[in-house]
Amino acid sequence: MIIWKHIETETKDDYIYLKNELDRLGYTITSVVLDGKRGIDKAFKDVPRQMCHFHQIKIVKRYITENPKLEASIELKKIVARLKHTNEKNFRKKLDVWCKEYEEFLNEKTIISTTGKEQYTHPRIRSAYNSLVRNLPYLFTHKNSRRQFEK
Repeated sequence: MIIWKHIETETKDDYIYLKNELDRLGYTITSVVLDGKRGIDKAFKDVPRQMCHFHQIKIVKRYITENPKLEASIELKKIVARLKHTNEKNFRKKLDVWCKEYEEFLNEKTIISTTGKEQYTHPRIRSAYNSLVRNLPYLFTHKNSRRQFEK
């Protein structure tokens, strides 16, 4: 074990503390694998960050379920299933094509009868897609870095 700290909830300050302790002990952090916690991203902003594919897939499945029924969700699940077998360019292209194909579906709104307010009809699939877009810069760090070293 290198270092540990008992915490109740993960915060940016906890990660900064642990990073500073590793620095103090003389370790050089060359990269970090993220599980989706934003505090990690902020604490390690100076080193390459890779979003864990397992966690990204779980995030998407949490929104669209393991066995989605809607066509858009089924197609998004297929794209995400290829995550570890593809590269950033191809993944981004598939995601862009998916978004264009289901743009109208994603932007559908429903009026809540009790309040008269509009809300997105399919918020969970929108959240799954938004998670992928938000984490896209970190999904292929390991492959992009490896390519740089091979040059």
